[in-house]
Amino acid sequence: MRVFGGDSWNVYGNDAFDVLLPDEKLTVNLLSHYDLTDQTTLFGEFKYVTQETDTDARPNSFWDLLFGAADNPYLPSFIQGVAQSTGGVATTVDPLFFDAHRTTERDTLRIVGGLEGELDNGWSWEISANYGRFEQDVNRTGQVINDRFFAAIDAVTDPATGQPACRADVNPSAPAMNTPFQIPSYEAGYFSFTPGAGTCVPINIWAGQGAVTSAAHDWVTTPTWDELELEQTVIAASLVGDTEEFVNLPGGPIGFATGIEWREEESTAKFDPWQLGVIPSGSPFAAGTLLETHSANSNLVFRPQLQNKNESGDYDTTDVYVEVSLPLLSDAPFARELTLDGAGRWADYSTIGSTTSWKTNLVWAPIDDLAFRGSVSQAVRAPNITDYLVQKLVKIIDPMTLVMPPKLML
Repeated sequence: MRVFGGDSWNVYGNDAFDVLLPDEKLTVNLLSHYDLTDQTTLFGEFKYVTQETDTDARPNSFWDLLFGAADNPYLPSFIQGVAQSTGGVATTVDPLFFDAHRTTERDTLRIVGGLEGELDNGWSWEISANYGRFEQDVNRTGQVINDRFFAAIDAVTDPATGQPACRADVNPSAPAMNTPFQIPSYEAGYFSFTPGAGTCVPINIWAGQGAVTSAAHDWVTTPTWDELELEQTVIAASLVGDTEEFVNLPGGPIGFATGIEWREEESTAKFDPWQLGVIPSGSPFAAGTLLETHSANSNLVFRPQLQNKNESGDYDTTDVYVEVSLPLLSDAPFARELTLDGAGRWADYSTIGSTTSWKTNLVWAPIDDLAFRGSVSQAVRAPNITDYLVQKLVKIIDPMTLVMPPKLML
């Protein structure tokens, strides 16, 4: 097999599609407050943002090499001799042949209300409720159906008609095509159609974008969509102050902040059947079953082994926290500042139970222009809804285990 490259598409010009996006946005933002007393204020916030972006999304996918067998009638005449002598040729062109478009719509809503005030000793307090909602809808056209693309580019001459046809229809027992290096990871097979059924439409990838017929385009690609909804509700109370009236250290009063917070998170993610790997009708496998039960693939469109799952879930947590700042020294010889800070948070999750995180921090500034800081902390990352409900699988290919195809000449 001999490898060569080149195509009729300006891949560098394509970069602009992801930089200069048509973007329509409407933002409504309202802030209000009302002084109930000299020391108590009622406040509220309302924000709504709707946004739509559009982009041409090419290339549709990427593969290491696309193979052309010696009997492929679409091979240009100047490489037919090479293909005959080596068993085939391959090109490095990615599937740039299909017009693809992506539209993303986002809606964000945030509503906040609460009370804030100041005590007679100068301590400040706040009680608030916060609700937020985010929705995203993504619609794509021209997404490559993996098994159909490989079947379509493996063209032969149909002996019954003398016209180009898919090898899978002329010889249904022919093995499905793959790339030699399996980049990206893909297990070859026929999943969305049945070989020999006469539905496959051949594609000429050897003459650039203009050689792809509308019939081939429609058979090899499909629209896809996904939806995401996130909701968050937070009720919180906090108190901030210092101990100036009753406790003072050599560096000054002790500062503190403490509070309690209840938070609920909800999310829903949905994908179209192609991205979920739902076998369609007309397949050798039972319609409605999942691709991952029949192969190592999880996705009928690109990328083939990227697993998508519909998921919906929620959790809530109650947090209590306290922070203190101890000014040990101030404006002393060799101690312009010496401050010890400490913070702790206890959280009780409906999913994993209680957790504790903390931090200590020491700042020493011998002079105004020089300061040293050291800290020790313990942090906890609780699982989000996706982490908790769905175990994502990542398939790793060891390149050292791949077998090079015979007669591969680079």
